[in-house]
Parts: sequence; C-alpha cells; structure tokens
Amino acid sequence: MKGIRIAIAALSVVAFMAPMVWAESGAWGHGMGLHGSISPEMASALNLTNDQMQIFQELRDAYSNEMAPLQNQLFSKKAEMRMLWDGSSPDREKLSAMHEEISSLRQRLNQLAVQYQMDCREVLTPDQQARLAETATGRHRSGGKNNP
Repeated sequence: MKGIRIAIAALSVVAFMAPMVWAESGAWGHGMGLHGSISPEMASALNLTNDQMQIFQELRDAYSNEMAPLQNQLFSKKAEMRMLWDGSSPDREKLSAMHEEISSLRQRLNQLAVQYQMDCREVLTPDQQARLAETATGRHRSGGKNNP
C-alpha cells in the first residue's frame, strides 16, 4: 500500500511538471506546429510583422494555459488506467469508464489544437497562408518515414 502511495505521488509530480518541461524544451516542433509557436525560420519565410508575432505569442500562451490542465488530467488518467490493469483481476467496468474519460480528454485536446491552428491561420494574410501551405507541402514531401 505504501508503494502505491509513493507511485501516485511520483506520478502526480511528473504530471504537474511534464507540460512545463515539454514547453521549455522546444519539443513543440518547428514551423507552425500542432502545439508550438512559429519558429524563427518560419517567421522569416512568411515575412511576419512584429504585430503578427505578438498575436501568435498571445494565442500560444492562451492555448497553453487551456491545454496544460487537460494534459495533466490525461496523464493522470492514463496512470490510473495502468494501475487498474496491473491489479490481479482488472475490473471491466472501471477500465471501460476510464477508457471513456481518456478518449474524451483526447478529443477535447484535439479540438483545442484545431481551434488554435485556425486562430493562427486567421492572423496570416492570404499570401502568407499560401506560403505556409507551400512550405508544409515541401516539408512533407522531402523526407520522413513515408516519403523518401
């Protein structure tokens, strides 16, 4: 029982810290990624104004503030689900309910990601949107797992 409490405490600390570490590490990608801000290379390629850069920063901050609690909840729920599976006889109803909660959190996170991307896109001029599309298409075609 003491081991379980220690594990839960450790997971809670990790769940609280993970989004901050992730954000600071730059793991949110390059370009105009799902979670990140615009990289300096992309800003230069799109010829963004200082006002646009400021708006992107504000959008990213608002998005991050909305995402962090959901990411923490998702991390905790996944840890709880692993603990349910580790029991000697996993409870089917509890596992099913936990799966539904996790699915719901993932869906909400995905909805927020789409909302963020659309909000960012609205800041760009039509010319910048076209250059962004060209850059993204070129990036997907030039390498990667499925495109040698």
